[in-house]
Amino acid sequence: MASSLNLTLLNTSLGAYCRENKQSLMAEILLHQDFSNKFTVMAGVKDQVPLPQLYLSNISKPLDFANFTPTANAITPEARILQVRPVKVDVRIWPQEFYNTWLGQYAKKGAAPKLILEAFLMSEIANKAYNENHLISLYKGIYNVAGITPADCYDGWLQIIVNEIAAANISVANDNLVGTGVLTPANIIDNVEAVFDKLADQYKMLPTQMLMSPTNYMMYQRAYRLAFGQNNGYNGMENVLGEGTYIDGTMCRIIPEPGMAGSNRIICTIKENMYYGVDMDSDLSEPRTQVDHRAIDIMMDWRVGVQFRQIKNGILVVNEQN
Repeated sequence: MASSLNLTLLNTSLGAYCRENKQSLMAEILLHQDFSNKFTVMAGVKDQVPLPQLYLSNISKPLDFANFTPTANAITPEARILQVRPVKVDVRIWPQEFYNTWLGQYAKKGAAPKLILEAFLMSEIANKAYNENHLISLYKGIYNVAGITPADCYDGWLQIIVNEIAAANISVANDNLVGTGVLTPANIIDNVEAVFDKLADQYKMLPTQMLMSPTNYMMYQRAYRLAFGQNNGYNGMENVLGEGTYIDGTMCRIIPEPGMAGSNRIICTIKENMYYGVDMDSDLSEPRTQVDHRAIDIMMDWRVGVQFRQIKNGILVVNEQN
């Protein structure tokens, strides 16, 4: 291995690696399996996509041969909007410094012989971008076009709920808001069941999910164990992030969501009601590199956003805690 770097050659090879592995890099950031397990993923969203929904009142009635009697206001159309926002990653590296560290770790005896600098570098960047999207933007994001942090990229799930509560679309009167008060070991079991109980009956025997912070999930598990013993729906910690725990007598899976850390919000709905939109296939999302004096600049762009398809008629229930 050479003792110094050819900056132009590294930039060329890094750019080639990014182009060749664009799909896998972008998928690592935006399409983690954990997302597809919880959300309906919509790819190729460039800006706004309507999520149409028809609210129908009862329309069936006994046959009357003599008269046509349509139900008044039988159909109420609604289209919530899935809005994706452009997000970027700008990273500047000084290759010689990075290369010296690389030599110390990977050029020694016994190191992986086929591990290449470009793959290591881009994998680390992609992993960091994924964690920022998952742990900051996805739930806690509040869109700010002038912002400079992951929390500014787009409105996450928690902010969408705050907005809908402020607009009175999520409310006690609409039966999609439950007043739980602060969650404690003494009340969390009852409050979890109270949130689930507000779902419309048509969803109660369908696979549903209840998202909460890992801290509140562990509080529920320990409170349940103390009161009733081991939960029969518990699959062990090695499977908990994929399986979660089922509320007794239901098909509702309680899922600890790391992106909700620090929040006391509970979100209960079906997976098909939570839309996660991305655009990672257009030319605008092509990873790019360029030399700037002694540095190499790495640029990656994509679009991402989330939205509930429906919030009324018992398909979505949350508690009042932020």
